[in-house]
Amino acid sequence: MNVGMINSLEQLENGTVTDKIIEIKSIYKNGKTTVMPAKDPLSGWYKGVDRLSENDKRDLRFWADPDTKFVLKEGVVLDLNKEEHKVIWNWVKHQSCLAMSYEDCQTQPNAEFYVHLQNKEAVKSIARKNIKYQAMKYIKEDNSSNYPLRVKLLGLNMDGEDPVVIENFLMDRAESDPEKIIKLYVDKFLSLRMLLMEAVAKRKIIIEPTGAYRYGNMFLGMTEESVLDWMNSTENKSVVRLLEEDVNPEYFKEEIVQEEEDEIKIDFTPIAKPEIIVEQKENIIQPVVKKPVSTKPISKQIKK
Repeated sequence: MNVGMINSLEQLENGTVTDKIIEIKSIYKNGKTTVMPAKDPLSGWYKGVDRLSENDKRDLRFWADPDTKFVLKEGVVLDLNKEEHKVIWNWVKHQSCLAMSYEDCQTQPNAEFYVHLQNKEAVKSIARKNIKYQAMKYIKEDNSSNYPLRVKLLGLNMDGEDPVVIENFLMDRAESDPEKIIKLYVDKFLSLRMLLMEAVAKRKIIIEPTGAYRYGNMFLGMTEESVLDWMNSTENKSVVRLLEEDVNPEYFKEEIVQEEEDEIKIDFTPIAKPEIIVEQKENIIQPVVKKPVSTKPISKQIKK
């Protein structure tokens, strides 16, 4: 098994000759501390230390005592193929200042050192790089006219800035916080989030000191996400429509004018054309114009 395939401590302890290499790293650049076996309160003895009589020790080359010491520092390597290192590791791994992985080190308050698992750290690093790549891909494939909108969702106003400047800003964010950039493109509440942002900016929606969001006398929620859930509910569709009109009245005025123009219809009745009848007289084809019959009543002339 190759060292690069190791991703668990158990594999290290039980691996082949080339696998059994444990590297310890420090969270501090010059971290260094001397440790001794930790006592187990349940058994009253020391964790990882065998109970040996003097006769037992005569048959062994290496063993650990309760007062055995070892220095933990950045880059210390224990080769478990060596009996001495194996004895040391059996009790050192129980130290409260040593975490079994980098992730565990972040959650254990007393941890200053951790076991570096090469493959596990590499997998984690690749996953992080893939997230950054995806975030940058979204930016590169986006229309630059959308950039000002994206940064507004990040809480900044860069209207009027050159698109290249805004793109550079978004790329920097993709490097430092790719998850937030990706959310700008996959957020199912994007349009509602924009509406909420504008409504708050124009003080149509008020955020009270308690954190409550209110639209008029209507309570919407205590957090942005809860407000978005409320706005997305079909039961509140009519209220959201009113909010849209309140936030962007100019848009709805244009919409009303357009609807009125669409409703105007001009009825046009074409004038009846005279009916032309063709008569043949003396081998000459002459058109006879027949006037349209008037629909008005004809008054009779009375002879005196």
